[in-house]
Amino acid sequence: MDAKMDDTLFYNHSIDVSQYWRAVTRNKWAILAFAIVMSLVVSLFVLAMTPLYQSSTTLLIETERTNVMSIEEVYGFDSSRREYYLTQYEILRSRQIAERVVKRLNLTTHPLFDYEQLAKNQSGLASSISSIKKLVKTAIPLFPDPQEVVLTDTEKQQNRLDFAIAKLQANIDIKPVFHTHVVEIEFVSEDPLLAATISDTVANVYIENYLEAKLEMTAKSTTWLNTSLAG
Repeated sequence: MDAKMDDTLFYNHSIDVSQYWRAVTRNKWAILAFAIVMSLVVSLFVLAMTPLYQSSTTLLIETERTNVMSIEEVYGFDSSRREYYLTQYEILRSRQIAERVVKRLNLTTHPLFDYEQLAKNQSGLASSISSIKKLVKTAIPLFPDPQEVVLTDTEKQQNRLDFAIAKLQANIDIKPVFHTHVVEIEFVSEDPLLAATISDTVANVYIENYLEAKLEMTAKSTTWLNTSLAG
């Protein structure tokens, strides 16, 4: 009796693999067609993607140490040095550095940084949307067209500069290396050579900016000292 019940339970809970195989065989062409279509869609999507390249430049930031050791340094915590490094990281991200890089590399005329060239290379979908908007405005003349703002050449140049600076700052990343005085300057671009050039130029501009600030401070100190001695 028990053996018969066990056989019945096993039969009721067993999986009929042949039933699933028959279902797959019956719909094999539909499954194959679906797999082919999905493969084509994924392939087209991957081919349409624009490859991005990341360049990294390593920069060593050092402070000028004084001969007198503070109590914070004795106990291994120097807030002034920590704040100094945080300040340098923000300087690397600053608009001042970005603007000098843009001007040095003349990025306002580069196809990836000039918004006018980017607008000309807009996709067909964007052009279609623009055409539809014009048709809607023509069909519904209830709303007057906004007056077109005419910009001067100086304003256009400033807009190009602002756009290039904003794009550079958006694609640059400053990454301090933990427990070191080293910082990595990373830049992402569709052009690998441009990415490497920009990350290197940011480092060079930062060094030049630091030296210029140091020379300016020295000159001011010398002027003040000479004035004090003369007085």
